[in-house]
Amino acid sequence: MRIRRLIRLILATPLAIAFVLIIRLIRPMVLVRVGVLQCDRIGHFMLDTELQLLEIENRIIKQPKRTLNIWYAPEPIANRVAYKMWKRVICVWPNWFMVSVFRVNNFLPGSVAHQIPNPTSTCLDVHNLLDESKPRLFLPNKRLLTENQLLEKWVLIGM
Repeated sequence: MRIRRLIRLILATPLAIAFVLIIRLIRPMVLVRVGVLQCDRIGHFMLDTELQLLEIENRIIKQPKRTLNIWYAPEPIANRVAYKMWKRVICVWPNWFMVSVFRVNNFLPGSVAHQIPNPTSTCLDVHNLLDESKPRLFLPNKRLLTENQLLEKWVLIGM
């Protein structure tokens, strides 16, 4: 397992160096920022990500108009279903590449401009943003119907 990780790191580092140089060159036109999803615990994965997006949307976290935010989720990921759902909503790139990008970016001066700032509050909605907005993640009605039908079958079998 460690050998595989080392090989990925060796292969990804030259690509990461090139990517970081490119995002720094295009900064006058588009600011590309990289951020880490806190995904090792399900509560933080869901709530902190939602709060961070709400703070960006409500301009509590400053963001220039032409900005591309790219997230990655380091292992371990607490909930793969939630990870897939977040991938539908935000730009999440593969871990094997983005870990190297994040490290290379942090190694160079001026890295803060290319990092997505952390939310001002973790696990607490101090700005009362959750009450004023709609949730970003939801299960499709088709899937909910299927689960409800399964529950009905289980109740009928159990009786």
